[in-house]
Amino acid sequence: MRTRLIAPMCLLGLVCANLIGIGPTRAEASKCLIRDRNEFMAVVVCPVGLNQDDWRDAGVEACGSRTACAAWIWDDPAKAPKAAPTTPAPTNKEDIVSAIAIWVNGNKKLVTISPASK
Repeated sequence: MRTRLIAPMCLLGLVCANLIGIGPTRAEASKCLIRDRNEFMAVVVCPVGLNQDDWRDAGVEACGSRTACAAWIWDDPAKAPKAAPTTPAPTNKEDIVSAIAIWVNGNKKLVTISPASK
């Protein structure tokens, strides 16, 4: 099931917008930290207990006007990557399964990620 989420993210890499890289910033419209971002991906860390509206707002803030952008969101700073990967999705399986949501700016969709059942 998780592999179905990765395939659409890979399409985001086909169209890239320019972005001036900046360090970690606090998203104005949210309670979340934009840890890092590049031309098509942002790493966002939010506090535990936020809802889908908060995650969406953080993703919108992290991506700005870039259509080809996915904001991957974590609620545990220890599990979030230090830097935005150079591919449209994290390549480390642990990073992927520990994220809580992905904001896909191109189609204005929030994809929530549930823990895999054992």
